[in-house]
Amino acid sequence: DNATSEILANGYRYLLYFQNTISLGPCHIYLSTLPFVPRHNLSNSPWERELHSSPRVIMTDGNNRWDRVLFTLTSHSSDVNTVAYSPDGETIATGGDDCRVIIWDSRTGSQIHILEGHSRRVWAVDFSPNDSLVASGSADNSVRIWNSATGILIHTLERHSHSVRAVCFSPLGHMIASGSDDRSVILWDSGTGSFIRMLSGHSDAVLSIIFSPDGAQIVSSSSDSSIIIWDTETGTVISRLQGSESGSTVYSLAFSPDGTQLASTCDGDVILWNYESHSILRKLEGSTGAVRCVAFSPDGRFVLVGCESGQVVTWDTTTGCQIGTFSGHTGYVASVAVSPDGSRVVTGSYDDTVSVWDMSSGWESDGGNDSPEQKSHTGAVRCVAFSPDGTMLACAAEDNVALWDIGRHSLIHILKGHGKSVTTVVISPDNTMLAAITAGNKVALWNIGLHSPIQILKGHRDTVTTVAFSADGRTLASGSMDKSIIVWDTESGESIKTLQLRREVQCLGFSLDGRYLVAACDRSRSRLGLAKLKMWTIEDSRPCQSSSPTVEEAKQVLSGSPASGSPPSGIYLARDENSQWVEKRCQGNAVERLCHLPQHDIIVSASLGRTFAFGTSRGRVCILDFPPKTFGITATAMYPSHDMFDFDFDSNVDDPYPDSD
Repeated sequence: DNATSEILANGYRYLLYFQNTISLGPCHIYLSTLPFVPRHNLSNSPWERELHSSPRVIMTDGNNRWDRVLFTLTSHSSDVNTVAYSPDGETIATGGDDCRVIIWDSRTGSQIHILEGHSRRVWAVDFSPNDSLVASGSADNSVRIWNSATGILIHTLERHSHSVRAVCFSPLGHMIASGSDDRSVILWDSGTGSFIRMLSGHSDAVLSIIFSPDGAQIVSSSSDSSIIIWDTETGTVISRLQGSESGSTVYSLAFSPDGTQLASTCDGDVILWNYESHSILRKLEGSTGAVRCVAFSPDGRFVLVGCESGQVVTWDTTTGCQIGTFSGHTGYVASVAVSPDGSRVVTGSYDDTVSVWDMSSGWESDGGNDSPEQKSHTGAVRCVAFSPDGTMLACAAEDNVALWDIGRHSLIHILKGHGKSVTTVVISPDNTMLAAITAGNKVALWNIGLHSPIQILKGHRDTVTTVAFSADGRTLASGSMDKSIIVWDTESGESIKTLQLRREVQCLGFSLDGRYLVAACDRSRSRLGLAKLKMWTIEDSRPCQSSSPTVEEAKQVLSGSPASGSPPSGIYLARDENSQWVEKRCQGNAVERLCHLPQHDIIVSASLGRTFAFGTSRGRVCILDFPPKTFGITATAMYPSHDMFDFDFDSNVDDPYPDSD
């Protein structure tokens, strides 16, 4: 019945999503996955009561359904250029810049074979119609044919004089077509590996090849902006189409299952052709960035494209309307393939990953985790920061800065106008201003209440690395790789004073009374991991001596302790080879693991009190609130200290680059 089917489906999704957590240890570790299970899946379940003792999760992009991405495959060490589904849907083949072809189990994401033999990047892979063979094309100018079941190399086909960009089996599997940077298409006998014939007609690199569904014709596209239709048996040109009006590259081709339509990609557009008349049916415009790859759904109703932005976009072929946008990659989506039943899609990207997507609920955006309207960012989250009082969270990506009300779990506003990507954000102690370090050696200052920019602070000659507000918010200090600190008046945006150092500034902080400014400076040239600590009085810019009685206060300022008005929580993100944990530093070097994080793409994090936030490469933000008595995940263990810096006030330490200021 429906209830049983839903239980089985949710169980399967649970195992896929949390397989790394499950493999790490005993059953009680599974409890750390509960906050990340969609809420409706836990209602009326025996685990519902456990949520009262587990971290409370606020998913800013929604936590009401499973993610569209079933799992992400990360074994390639460089760009993934090509992906293919086997005709039976059981396996996936991928190839990349690491010169390898990998065969995967499409149901679990586990590796079956790693096929090594190419000496340069792999540009293309394809399965034979009976699933027994895999063909790969490489920048080493060769085509290789492998046994897909055993991973054994059967044939190496060498006739091209430049990189092989495309490979394709004929519908009967007896031939392979390959396209190359040498401008030619070659037909091979897949059984013997022997050369059949060469097709010449393109004036530039051949990037895509497909057989018509009946196998009678071959279609190829090229950097010369043309699409050529060939007679398979004779090798003669049947028709030549202009694939791009602007003369740009035609990257990819795909046939509809019934063979009546041909899709081609160029620039940011997809063109649908009536294959019988060789005329344009419609142009699908509006993709985010250049389009590199295209595929049809098995019923021919939809077209799926991979974009330069890292998004996957779906179109209705009948209406020409864009119906879905899905985010999951941080790099160019270079290749896309659809499972035979249309329930899954696999994508390969220049972010070095392969993603397998669940399309069983439809090819339209479903308003869930993948809906752009539910997300504050379309790109990777570069930084997250709490307000000093813990009521707000600021999250920045290349496209914007989002402010969240933590208590109400709602978006306050999205700030734009900073121009270029933001690397650091800081909220003033009174929650009225936000400072953001942007590309171009600038600091942008916003009025939070009015949601408007106040000033763009310019003055540094190199990258700004850190900013800090004074306790009253009237002053802002910025430190830079140009070895200077500039103190600014936040109301006027004017520079009050500039402090020149001999080292790059790593970290800044004001004392609670605003009398002192403290800086940690790069000292890596003399001693790895050691930060040189400097302190000034604000009124006269006079450096304090290392024997000053306020040295302990200086340490507390940079550590985020009570002296800065922002008490440390001791909660932080810890990583090991296969996983990521939220850990809490206890007395001494003792560490307690609070929660295992199933997300593999966490890139930034911040904590305040019992609250922990992280941002991912997919533009998502999650906030964890740990109850005072969070359930134990593992026994307390001893680990080395996770301090970011060791602060040096010892004048006896040998320093070949002494400061004179």
